[in-house]
Amino acid sequence: MNDMNEQNISKSQKKTVLPKKLLFAAIFVLCIILDRVTKYAASSFFEKEWDSVTVIPGVLNFTYVLNKGAVAGILADNRWVFMSISCVAVAALAVYLAASKKVGALLGASLSMVAGGGVGNLIDRFESGRVVDFIDVTAVNFFPFNCIFNVADIFVCVGCCMIIAALIADEIKEARAKKANSRERRRTGK
Repeated sequence: MNDMNEQNISKSQKKTVLPKKLLFAAIFVLCIILDRVTKYAASSFFEKEWDSVTVIPGVLNFTYVLNKGAVAGILADNRWVFMSISCVAVAALAVYLAASKKVGALLGASLSMVAGGGVGNLIDRFESGRVVDFIDVTAVNFFPFNCIFNVADIFVCVGCCMIIAALIADEIKEARAKKANSRERRRTGK
């Protein structure tokens, strides 16, 4: 009887794991497509680097930049560093998502976003050695220069924030479960 329940549980787990993995794959692919389409649009619209269009005065510009480095062009002469790190990170995320059976929806979606954004920028680095950046938020300047970024960067940053939220939610859920178990043990005397 016990073996029968275990078989039913594993069958139901398999049924929910596959749709989740398909969802994660769809998010990954959608992130890459959105990044590629927006970069293509920016590259087609602007004639030369540093051309700019004001979208919302004092808040948002679209400024075409070809970035050879990381944030604000740091380490511009070391593109192999970014390519190596990106390849390893994306491969690790893909293996983790494929192999893990207990990845929650929030964590899986966020890891897919980070991987999709990483691949979007990786494609640029392989194609031309530079990443197309064009989103220029002028209302918020934390640095002595404008940070100009792209859709892939948004997916990576939002995905990282979602990973933190997923980890915090898991910790809270675990703490509540321990507290409930502790109460139950005290109540039953075990």
